[in-house]
Amino acid sequence: MNGAERALFCFLYLLSFILHPLSACGVELSPWYPTAFQLQPQANYLYQTYQRVATSDGSYSHNANDSFFNLNIGVPYYNWYGEVDVVFANTRHRDLGLDSIYLSGRYQVMDDVDLSDPISLVVGVVLTSATKQALYDISSFHHGRFDFGLYASAGKEFDCGRYWVWRGWGSLGLGVSDTGSPWLAGSVNFEKNHLDIHRFRVFLEGLYGFGDNNLHQHQSFHGYGPISHRSLDVGVSYAYAWDSGLELSLGYAFRVYARNFPEEASRFMLNFLYPFSL
Repeated sequence: MNGAERALFCFLYLLSFILHPLSACGVELSPWYPTAFQLQPQANYLYQTYQRVATSDGSYSHNANDSFFNLNIGVPYYNWYGEVDVVFANTRHRDLGLDSIYLSGRYQVMDDVDLSDPISLVVGVVLTSATKQALYDISSFHHGRFDFGLYASAGKEFDCGRYWVWRGWGSLGLGVSDTGSPWLAGSVNFEKNHLDIHRFRVFLEGLYGFGDNNLHQHQSFHGYGPISHRSLDVGVSYAYAWDSGLELSLGYAFRVYARNFPEEASRFMLNFLYPFSL
């Protein structure tokens, strides 16, 4: 890893902390909760396309047009929030089938919405169980069959009357697996809200794997666990909410940097959320 790479990723992860205010999984990372006891069922679709895979010695051709489907449900309970996320995938490597299952739990340590704290802060854990086919698929990000992650997210919200108008938040997570080396995942997000109807977001997402190995075109791929991978994505999204509570969001992200990872990947995201109270 050269000096420029080190500076880039140090900046990304440091910025996540300075903001204090993290994929195909739909696990929620933001430091704010919806209404207590309100179920948050979601259906997500992610289309990912790229033509090359970056290595430490250049890149090689690998045309991919991948689809990931998520079914997710979460529920807030006072300061706690739990989620289950099931991912299905259809990629160049495999036909449509189960990719992985995520279990997530987080706890809100600070809350700036009621003005009792200067920022909002949550800490959480994510447990992932991936199929063998998913682990061996370079388009699907898994380090091992079983991954465990710890993360913290923090942010600040600025309101005007009954609505928040602007907010910024960052997240940083550390993952370990049943094989290979740990990795870091980080994100920085800025959001604009209009009357709880229109919401815009711009974001940066980065991954940094501590493995020792490099990708090679003619070598079998057995997961990102031993790989020294790096990536940085830039994206935007727009969400529209109806009076019924139904929310539709559209997003796009582009990979501006990759090493031992699919490069210049474009990701198109579609999400449906329909919350309802117990």
